Amino acid sequence: MCQKIVEHYRAGFPVFLLKTSEMSRVKYEVEAKLSEFKFKDGTSPEILSWSITSSNNSPPTTPLQGLLEHEGPAILFLYNYHWFIDKPPVIQTIQDCFSLWANQRKAIVMVSHTDKIPPELERDVTVVDLKLPTPEEIEDIVKHESPTEKHLPTGDSLKQVVASSKGLSRRELQNVYNLSLIQKNSFDIKVINEYRSQAIKKSGLATVVNPDISIDDIIGYDTPKDFVLSTINNPEAKGVIFIGPPGCGKTSLIKAFAGASGKLTLMVNTGSLFSKYQGETDKNVKALVDLAWSLGESYFVFDEMEKQFSGVGGSGDLDSGVTSRAISQFLDFFQNRPPGCYIGATCNSFKGLPPEYLRAGRWDTAPIFIDLPSKNVQKKILDYYIKKFKLKSNQVKEVPAMPNWTGSEIETLCHNAKMLNRSLMEVSKFVLPIYNTMKENIEELRQWSIGRCIKEDDMFTSKIKHEKKRRVDI
Repeated sequence: MCQKIVEHYRAGFPVFLLKTSEMSRVKYEVEAKLSEFKFKDGTSPEILSWSITSSNNSPPTTPLQGLLEHEGPAILFLYNYHWFIDKPPVIQTIQDCFSLWANQRKAIVMVSHTDKIPPELERDVTVVDLKLPTPEEIEDIVKHESPTEKHLPTGDSLKQVVASSKGLSRRELQNVYNLSLIQKNSFDIKVINEYRSQAIKKSGLATVVNPDISIDDIIGYDTPKDFVLSTINNPEAKGVIFIGPPGCGKTSLIKAFAGASGKLTLMVNTGSLFSKYQGETDKNVKALVDLAWSLGESYFVFDEMEKQFSGVGGSGDLDSGVTSRAISQFLDFFQNRPPGCYIGATCNSFKGLPPEYLRAGRWDTAPIFIDLPSKNVQKKILDYYIKKFKLKSNQVKEVPAMPNWTGSEIETLCHNAKMLNRSLMEVSKFVLPIYNTMKENIEELRQWSIGRCIKEDDMFTSKIKHEKKRRVDI
């Protein structure tokens, strides 16, 4: 980031916008690094700063004019200047001074939490993002905050602390480390994860979840399970998407994989992600992508993904506020996600889902079609829930016919038998398969899947060994 500013500054770019919410970090880190820069003649620019508290009620154009009158090269940092950048006098002053600053080796760096720029200045401003601390920077912060050598984690413990700290700002890291030292007298992973989950939740874009379902709870689908478990912790793995009728276990599969992977799992809040207000969706999608890159190794869950993009048409706009730019951002993210970032997605329908989201290169395999369970699998599911709900022998003496029943409907059958203390036959009248009301849709989905999706019978059994990782509770 500093290198980008230096390179553009040397090339004569005089106006920058540094996007960050870490104002103190800019002051004590970015300003310090830029002060070390020297031109070929050995001179260095003087680092100046301005904020509303140092303005003495003077007009916001005062620091801009002052820079012009300053002797010698200089870089002026303007903190929270987005409050003034859209004012006509400020816009005009920047336009008037642009060439003069460039010739005098001067520049302004507007420090703001937003990259919103007036249209008049869009071509004049170079936008730079101050990324969240890297693993190396996080390690330095840990060492700095450690009160003694005894408290300093080493080896794998240090790696776990760094991995759990990704996605937090420098100030947040300092706060949570101090909190952990007070509560646990150590850099406690659970305290850090708790804090990080709250920070992610505050963004409104995703929720950290701790899957409560095991892969052993999923009956059937042995080949897809084997394939995903064999690849999910490979840094190059991208993800998997399941398509099929509701109630067939797609979401349960996705959540079970999350638990088996041991990765930090985030459920994307699509209702908050897509906005009816112009520009908000683009901003939210970018923030989600930035979050994924800051976290690195993680697991993102997109449940019923087709509903998120319903309405995509030739205009490139959606009624829900999804613009073509947001769609492009998502496609790029699915194609080039950070190493270790895995995506698990489900779809109940192919309608409304842009075909470009399904193409090779964005997933580890073509979409996997999850159909209604076979009779053999139904029997295994029934046996599983009979045991889980501890049904008595007289309750399961007779078993109802279950044509076109899903796993969730079999679970409901056994749950009702337990709750009402009745037999399976007696409570079966309370369960009607979704196939009865969605027959046309399910048959249409089956036809659509031919040649577009992989079915379990089409997949090979992986010979790669997979291990279940211990998951840190959040």
